[in-house]
Amino acid sequence: MSNVDYENNLPATKYINYLNNSDVSTVFSDNNIINTIMKSAYLGTKHIGAWFYKNYEYIRGNSIDRKRRCIDLNYWLDEKKEQHKKLFPEIHEQQWNFIEQLRSKIESDRIQGKKCEKKFVHYPLDYRRSYNELSHFCENRDYLRNLCHSSKHSISAKDVNCSNLSHYVNRYYEIFSKKHRCLKDRNNDSDNEYVVSNECTLYDMSKTFPEYIFENKKISEKTNARKDIILCPEYEKLLICPKENEPEPLLIRPTQSSSICPPTQNILYGVLALLGIISAFFTLYNFTSIGSWLRGCMIRNQIARRDVDENEECTLSDDSSDILDMNSENKAYYLAYKPG
Repeated sequence: MSNVDYENNLPATKYINYLNNSDVSTVFSDNNIINTIMKSAYLGTKHIGAWFYKNYEYIRGNSIDRKRRCIDLNYWLDEKKEQHKKLFPEIHEQQWNFIEQLRSKIESDRIQGKKCEKKFVHYPLDYRRSYNELSHFCENRDYLRNLCHSSKHSISAKDVNCSNLSHYVNRYYEIFSKKHRCLKDRNNDSDNEYVVSNECTLYDMSKTFPEYIFENKKISEKTNARKDIILCPEYEKLLICPKENEPEPLLIRPTQSSSICPPTQNILYGVLALLGIISAFFTLYNFTSIGSWLRGCMIRNQIARRDVDENEECTLSDDSSDILDMNSENKAYYLAYKPG
């Protein structure tokens, strides 16, 4: 039997699937109550009436947990009422009155113990939906545990019922954990959609979703095997405040930076940089207009320097002749002078 097959045969799941099955063709054909009371109702209203009748009859004709199934039936009908109100906002009250008449007729023909009395519930549908989902899980969990425990001589992880129990609990532990990131504070269990009983509450995940051990033909549970869902006030703090032990951001201060490279590596980087500069200069000098401009400047400087040198040579030659003349005169003077 596949996982889907065994889940569809669990008590809560089985009735929910039946509730949501909208095939009411057999109800319309030969039911005097439906045809009499719903005669002048809109087709959509008639369909809900026949659907409700089908679901009510299932409870009456089967040996099931009547109290739980009546809770499911009342919740289902309240959901359909909200949908009907959205579809027929202007005539909802008048049309829904046909459903109320149908229910009164059904219950007037029932023995007291087989009725699903209408109860006013002040909780909103979202609250009731969350409560019912958890309640259905725990009902199915306990049913599977009883099946596993009933086979006393074969209680083991290999037993199909025990294997289904572990699979079912593990699967829905993941589903509920992902669906509820956090839970509101647990102020009042009687007014909390996440508390069905002490063994069925999202405030104790290890107790509600046990990790089973099958040994010595007995079923036991690991303690504190599951991670609890965090409370919403604590979850909000985690979103606002930085995590504990989170490293401070690294501050980079260029003025205080120090080289972590060895000296030889720094020298290598320097040589590579110098070679890069020389290579870039060589390329600029030989293959670009900048090189042509530099070469022109150098040639002009050489020409200008050569002219300066020639002028200086000319000046020096003139000065030299004067010096020679003066030297000749001085020489003649010294030759003519004779000390007494």
